[in-house]
Amino acid sequence: MGLSALANAARQHFGSSIGNRFLLITALQFHVMFYASRCLPNTFAFVLVLHSLAALLQGADLRFIFLSGLAILAFRAELILFYGPLLLFGLYFQLVKIRPALILAGLTTTFGAVCTSVFVDSFFWRRWLWPEGEVFYFNAIENKSSQWGVSFSDLVFFGLDRKYQLTFCIFF
Repeated sequence: MGLSALANAARQHFGSSIGNRFLLITALQFHVMFYASRCLPNTFAFVLVLHSLAALLQGADLRFIFLSGLAILAFRAELILFYGPLLLFGLYFQLVKIRPALILAGLTTTFGAVCTSVFVDSFFWRRWLWPEGEVFYFNAIENKSSQWGVSFSDLVFFGLDRKYQLTFCIFF
């Protein structure tokens, strides 16, 4: 649903050729369908990101602020690195217009997303917490992200060419 929303927005903004190519490239990616079948926070954030990008292209700046704020504050704090330049892009090309309603939408989204995340996640973890705040503090402020124990494998790197074979074919 999010992919079709973004493809439709791309068709409206850039033309049908771009929207169709976006869908073709996306359909050829194994990991999109793989993760779409998983119930993970990243998957929920992905849906919000797709809808927020569609809103940005359509000039629906209030919806863009709401969806991007929700994705950042409730699911993936790192998305601020993605949305910061997008917001600047939207301001530059006047897809986003700063006005009192937009500021109110941002503040309301911040309050609502953090409160909802705290109440829902505190229930499941059985202690008061805001998960994205804790993760951001652990990774960025304390600089302890290496303690997660995830390392990059050479096998994964050399397997990328096989993983994306179909995508490479459409460019040649």
